[in-house]
Amino acid sequence: MNQEIVDQHGVPGGDEGRVRRPPRRRATRIQMRGLALGVASLLVAGCLGVPVREGRGRSVGPGVEEVNVEAVSFGFVPNQIRVRAGREVRLRVRNTSFVKHNFTLLSPDGKVVKEVDIEGGGAAVVSFRAPSAGRYTIYCDRFLHRKMGMEGFIEVR
Repeated sequence: MNQEIVDQHGVPGGDEGRVRRPPRRRATRIQMRGLALGVASLLVAGCLGVPVREGRGRSVGPGVEEVNVEAVSFGFVPNQIRVRAGREVRLRVRNTSFVKHNFTLLSPDGKVVKEVDIEGGGAAVVSFRAPSAGRYTIYCDRFLHRKMGMEGFIEVR
């Protein structure tokens, strides 16, 4: 720390007097409010999570089930989907947000089954065969999106 000795009149030098320290930098109110808001947002997102929204596949032909899914800001609607085993599953994913999202589907053993990028306002169809019962994980692989709640699962029965 840079200190200099000053006398009682503020003149540098001299044995008597006090130590003058450089002024402290204080955070502005706006900086502090911004920090508090950021921390609160992360706590709310991490603690509350995303509400559960269930969906079921509907039959659209022999051996085919279809589900409409919306990719919203930090979530999928529905985020819990139920389909029957042995069927082809078609997920019509529509990105209703303005940012790019991703739809990644993991098998029950953790292997990537499908992975699709969807531009803001765009849509994609994700098809896969659900051969046996199990829980498939869905999530967005964009930075922090999964942590903020953009994940769910497909339950194959």
